[in-house]
Amino acid sequence: MQNFPRNGPTVPIANLSISGWFDRLVARKFDRSRFRHPAGRPQVDEAVEDLAVQMAQENPAWGQDPIVGALRNVGTAPAFGIC
Repeated sequence: MQNFPRNGPTVPIANLSISGWFDRLVARKFDRSRFRHPAGRPQVDEAVEDLAVQMAQENPAWGQDPIVGALRNVGTAPAFGIC
């Protein structure tokens, strides 16, 4: 086997620095942070909540579905129901 001359100076690299770099690379790739979401429902805007409460007080015979439908007609429906 022939020894070929190397171009440039030889820089010693510690094995720990390579394995540390690789460990950080794998940890970043497989930490699953892109799949984490905040727990619970998304927050409902306070104005939408106030409007829903006002509709419920003005129309006591209405249930949740008619109020959500009315909010959708107005264009401000909460994501998963009321509050």
